[in-house]
Amino acid sequence: MSGKAIDSSQAGRASELMEKVFLLKGIPLFSQMSAEQLLPVAEIVREELYVAGEVVFEEGDPGDVLYLVTSGSVEVVRDEKRLALLGENECFGDMAMLDQEVRSATIRVVDPVELLAIAREDFLDLLDLYPALAKSVIGVLIGRLRGANAS
Repeated sequence: MSGKAIDSSQAGRASELMEKVFLLKGIPLFSQMSAEQLLPVAEIVREELYVAGEVVFEEGDPGDVLYLVTSGSVEVVRDEKRLALLGENECFGDMAMLDQEVRSATIRVVDPVELLAIAREDFLDLLDLYPALAKSVIGVLIGRLRGANAS
C-alpha cells in the first residue's frame, strides 16, 4: 500500500475549513474572493453561538472584532431604538474595526445566532493582502450610508 494515510482529525479539520470557506463565500463582504484566498480567512475566524436576548456587544465597547452572521438574526440598537435587523450573510462591527473607535450601537440577538468572528489585527492583515476585500468593505459601508440617508 502506497501513499500517506490521512488521520480522521486531519480530515475533520479540512472538512471544517472547507465548510467555513463555503460560508464566507456566501457573505457579500467576501464574495469576490476565491476559495484559495478564503482559506487563510477560514483559518482565523472563530465560531460563536448566542441565544435570543443575549447581547453580543454594547454601544461604547471596544471595537476589536468583526462579526459575520451565518444563521439567525441580530438587531442593531441605539437608545433602545432598533436601527436595523441583520440576518444570514450580513456583517456587523466593521465600522469600529476600521476607525478603531468604540462601538456605535448595541447588538442584541433576536433569533439564536451563529457568528464567525475575526479579530481586528487579523482583519487589517487581510485588508493588506487582499485589495478586493477592502473594496467590498467600502461597498458595504456605502450601502449602509445610502440606506441611512434614504430613511
